[in-house]
Amino acid sequence: MSDAVTTSAPGARSFRHTMRRDAGSKVSLEVEVDAERLARQADRVFERHNQKAKIPGFRPGKAPRAMYERSYGAEHLWAEAAEELVDQTYREIVEVEDLEPLDDPRVELTQLEPGKPVRWSATVTVRPEVTLGDYAAHGASIEPTPPSAEEIRRHGRRKAASAVRAQRARRGRSRDVDRRPGRGVRRAEVGRQQDRRARVLGRHGLGRAARQEGDVLHPRQPSLGEGPARPRR
Repeated sequence: MSDAVTTSAPGARSFRHTMRRDAGSKVSLEVEVDAERLARQADRVFERHNQKAKIPGFRPGKAPRAMYERSYGAEHLWAEAAEELVDQTYREIVEVEDLEPLDDPRVELTQLEPGKPVRWSATVTVRPEVTLGDYAAHGASIEPTPPSAEEIRRHGRRKAASAVRAQRARRGRSRDVDRRPGRGVRRAEVGRQQDRRARVLGRHGLGRAARQEGDVLHPRQPSLGEGPARPRR
């Protein structure tokens, strides 16, 4: 299935083209470029090549075109000019028709002769045209509803449980204690035991004496209920 053919008005441009939209987001182009534009482009191509040409009796860029073509030929000048015109006019058509190509065009040069228009055709995939419908015309509407009391309670319980887990994660830090025979407890454990013993001794009025003696707890000391520990020597 194809859309109607679109033909651009020549206007001030030096080419004419027709565009057809085909199935699969394909666009087909038929283009004709004026012979005068082809001749001017061939002159520019000659000037570039003549700057590097080595022709006896002439400095680079100074040889007449007839002498250049006698040494190098003229076919490559017209072929290169036509290639550049295809690229130029393709870009102009994309801008004029507001196309969005998704890949490079497949181009075929159908006519190239000095003194005649250049004709070429191309097929290219473009971004498809999408027309959005009126969603409001379907008559469907969604009214906001307030949450129920049960939903509010469930949300509150989830939020409270999340806060408790976060608090435990911040405060719950464990440390390993080495309790093998013949080894003293680690510094953190000693500190906790000393704090507990100081509180007990303070209640019995023995805190000052213990500090003066310089007691140090050890895993093999008697429990607090059996009396104060003997100082370690």
